[in-house]
Amino acid sequence: MNSDMNGEKNFITFAIDGLRFGVGLSKTERVFRAVFVTPLPGSPDTVLGAVDVSGEIVPVVDLRMKIGLEKREIELNDHFLLVQTKKRRLILLVERIEGILRYSGRHITQIGDLVPGLSYISGVVRDEEGLILINDIEELLSRKEELSIKEALERVRQE
Repeated sequence: MNSDMNGEKNFITFAIDGLRFGVGLSKTERVFRAVFVTPLPGSPDTVLGAVDVSGEIVPVVDLRMKIGLEKREIELNDHFLLVQTKKRRLILLVERIEGILRYSGRHITQIGDLVPGLSYISGVVRDEEGLILINDIEELLSRKEELSIKEALERVRQE
């Protein structure tokens, strides 16, 4: 997460089905309107497919599926959030971009492993509109999902 000398953290915030999330601004490369997603055979259920970003095939993660919501088709107003993890670039499908949030680290409630199966949610911030779940983008994909994506991308590159 992006921090300055005062311990402030910067997040890009977005919404999915009324739930609000944040991702560290330092992990975010850009935001753009959703485009056609090419299926990626052999990828996990949480991956919609892939998009060509400047010559690189980047997997598109459906956060709705990841958090247990019903899958839906991509809509015209949806956005893609291009993020960089230590292992790869990912695109997150989001319904609405809210903006940039700056918070002091002491105002973020760390939840760690309190919620089983949600290890990618590192904390919660409360603002005037409610709660924002902070995503640890490095923990978003399980080892199994990472391996499936890697194998699917390798098959595409060989074709």
